[in-house]
Amino acid sequence: RSVEARNFVKKYCMNTDVNVIDHGVNLDKFKASAEKDNSFVVCSQLIERKKIDGILEKFAKYLDRYNSTCRLYIIGEGELKEKLQRMAQTLGIVTGKMTHDELLPILSKSKALLVNTVKDNNMISIVEAIAVGTPIVTTDVPLNSTYIKDYQLGIAKKQWDESDLNNVVSNSEMYIENCMKYRYKLSTKQRVEQFLEVKK
Repeated sequence: RSVEARNFVKKYCMNTDVNVIDHGVNLDKFKASAEKDNSFVVCSQLIERKKIDGILEKFAKYLDRYNSTCRLYIIGEGELKEKLQRMAQTLGIVTGKMTHDELLPILSKSKALLVNTVKDNNMISIVEAIAVGTPIVTTDVPLNSTYIKDYQLGIAKKQWDESDLNNVVSNSEMYIENCMKYRYKLSTKQRVEQFLEVKK
């Protein structure tokens, strides 16, 4: 499902196809929107390796330095939920929680999906965000960060900060347009076509 995974497998399996087939998204369900609200979103398990506390700290700096009225939605469950809620209140950050059914309109209207993970493979939330036209701000750990960089679908770097949030907002037109162009590559139809091509 990624260039990195393919290269790793190829070391041990000589008969490895060059094609990479990532998660697919039903574009009939995941409607894209170029219109964005004054908000960012996190869609994640609330566990240690996701480093949501780091996102809260960076977002607090963004509020202080660039846009004091912006909102941050944190969608997810996990063992750190109460701790993160207390931290958000201490930092003066307004967060929202919702079910997965409520996620899509929020995701499609957010300025960016924020990811701060230190250990992950491909993340379906990244694929879903791009499919609805929402840029990504992420660490370079998730393996889909390769195509985020290659196609300028947002910002992917070892350590991002509040200036990167400002960058994605300042250049939102370009990032959103790139997501809109790229979204078909993430469609389930495209994934089926890829599988059929490999099968030949």
